[in-house]
Amino acid sequence: MWIDLRRLAGMTVLAGLAACGEAVNQQAPAAPAAPETNVAAVDPGNAMPSADLPDLANSQTASAALPCPATPGSMCSGPLIVRAENLSLLADGAPYSNGARELDARGNLVFENRTGAPVRFAVLRAPTDALFNNGIGLSALSTSGVAITGVFGCGRDGPECFQATPDRFQTLTPGDSPARANISFGGRMDGSLAASLPTVASATITLQLYVVDANNAGRVLNISLPNVPVQNQLSR
Repeated sequence: MWIDLRRLAGMTVLAGLAACGEAVNQQAPAAPAAPETNVAAVDPGNAMPSADLPDLANSQTASAALPCPATPGSMCSGPLIVRAENLSLLADGAPYSNGARELDARGNLVFENRTGAPVRFAVLRAPTDALFNNGIGLSALSTSGVAITGVFGCGRDGPECFQATPDRFQTLTPGDSPARANISFGGRMDGSLAASLPTVASATITLQLYVVDANNAGRVLNISLPNVPVQNQLSR
């Protein structure tokens, strides 16, 4: 039997093309799923934070209490850091014949909010004293109130004072610069302490504050500032 080889070869090629086309048509529906193979899985631990999210680290730092300084003449009490600076001891006139003499002391008080919430405070009319290391005691209490300028000194008790004059209380919001006040002390030194007057180098200052928090809850703070350095103008 004679076979036309050229015709047979052509039919073979056509059959192969048809088979390929059928295979392509059978696989075509899977094409739309291909993009999913390009999506990488997100590791939450490596994800970048959104710019819209709050800075939690800074928020926590702002609400945390500031550390209490270890410097002489400083104290933390409640929401405040209180410290005394630049305290000088001065003579107020010549000594008496028995060695006694009138003395003055002047310095600064610094008040800082150590919390993440606003506070208000006033200095109360209570024993406000400077006790020096040789035993000399001077008082800042006067008939009109405490001898202090720069912050409010109240001549009533704390709750009554705040109820009557809340707008006069010193306000410290978080991050504020510290409030500063000038304070002066005065009194007579006993003649028996005259010989030790040149040795005065430090003092303890005591005072009383009334502090009101953001919820208008108030409390009394008894402040004692130990080892305040003294610039003794009578050391010679």
